[in-house]
Amino acid sequence: MAHDRCSMDVMNNRTFANSTTYAAKLVAMVRDDLQERREARTARKQLMRELDGYHSRADIDDLLAAVDRHEGPEAEIMRTILHSKLAHAQRGSLAG
Repeated sequence: MAHDRCSMDVMNNRTFANSTTYAAKLVAMVRDDLQERREARTARKQLMRELDGYHSRADIDDLLAAVDRHEGPEAEIMRTILHSKLAHAQRGSLAG
């Protein structure tokens, strides 16, 4: 019986070590994901500030034409921002 108890203690210690390792990895993954999201949000805000000076439909259309020649997540974010600005510009022109 002492052998069985010793085996159970070893198994419980391994389980605890494995769950501790898993928890540490999970915390690291969540921390890394949050950091990536913060960086992406910061980059998006910076891009929005850089594009803030473009208000006319002609300017926005020119930028969209330039962005359409590029692929990737940055280009897609820029397209999204520009389409939003274009919709806002169109609403403004309809209201006036």
